[in-house]
Amino acid sequence: MTKKGLFKQDRDQPKKGQNKGGKRRTKQEASPNSESDQPEKWQVMAESSPTAAEMQPCTVAAAPYAVPPVTQSYNGQYYAPHLQFMTPHRQPIPTNVSNHVRTENQYYLPSPPPPPTTPPPWAVEIMQYIKSIKLSVSKLDKLEKLVDKINARVEKLENDSKAKDVKMSDVENAVQFASSEIEDTKNKIKETSSEIKVITNQYSEIKTALSDIKTKTDKLEAKTNNLESRSMRENLLFYGLSESEQENCQQKVIQVISERLQLTDDIVLDRAHRLGKPTHGKSRPIVAKFHYYSQRELVRTTATSKYDVLKNAGLSIGIQQTKAVLNKRRQLKDVFNREKSAGKQVKWAGSRLMVRNKSSDQFREVTC
Repeated sequence: MTKKGLFKQDRDQPKKGQNKGGKRRTKQEASPNSESDQPEKWQVMAESSPTAAEMQPCTVAAAPYAVPPVTQSYNGQYYAPHLQFMTPHRQPIPTNVSNHVRTENQYYLPSPPPPPTTPPPWAVEIMQYIKSIKLSVSKLDKLEKLVDKINARVEKLENDSKAKDVKMSDVENAVQFASSEIEDTKNKIKETSSEIKVITNQYSEIKTALSDIKTKTDKLEAKTNNLESRSMRENLLFYGLSESEQENCQQKVIQVISERLQLTDDIVLDRAHRLGKPTHGKSRPIVAKFHYYSQRELVRTTATSKYDVLKNAGLSIGIQQTKAVLNKRRQLKDVFNREKSAGKQVKWAGSRLMVRNKSSDQFREVTC
């Protein structure tokens, strides 16, 4: 800058003892006693003051005016020379300041600025890029692990799928076999159905034939029973006669008729014999066939009227019945005993059971 420019700059600056507005400054404004009087000025001075790291000691010649040496920093705060010996409210007192004037004084001059603590933009970009790469690498590691897991699961799924394919093939084979078996079964069922129809027709025919045979058998049985009963019309059974070897059954029957029934008529018997197989200790009844039915009825009615006489002698006379009639009587034996124990009069009329109360004159049939 030229000398003329310096003079112009000096003219532009306010005069000593004046502020920027052209007014005269007070003593306090011109030289504050402490940093609390003008804090904004102290702040500006502190920010422009070098730190201890920036100060380097140097040796200069003694000036006409001696200033005590400064051997410590004030933590970045700037203090004017005329304020460094004052005791402001928050000014630290240096411990190594001497009050004597020395010939050589040490001052701390600002050193070259240290390298910036913040990196340049290109370094920041590189660091950010490296960080992004690290993040990408970590993400890639995670993705790789995830891919490994997915691959393991895919392999497991493939193995499971293969096993299921094998099972499905087995199932398909089984289904095909079952379908073939079902077709064979259907064919067999059709054949069986046709055979069943034939058998059903045959069964219906056999059933019809059996019903016809049963009808004929019933008719034949009725005819046989009728013929058997007709052949027994002239027969009477004599119970209670002692049995012995070489006996004459006709003579014993005639003796009972003449002695017990007191019939003097000439009774003619065609034959007389024991009925059934011999039993030890028990006499079998004698069946006697009368030549005349009238004589047989005479003996039967007389035996009924003289029931007590025959009973006292241990004898009884009855009509010979067919096997069919005897079977029906066996079925009604319990009913017969029940009605008889009740004091009712009971008798057989062929295969029918007839019962009469004491207060009644007529017999009625009982079936159960």
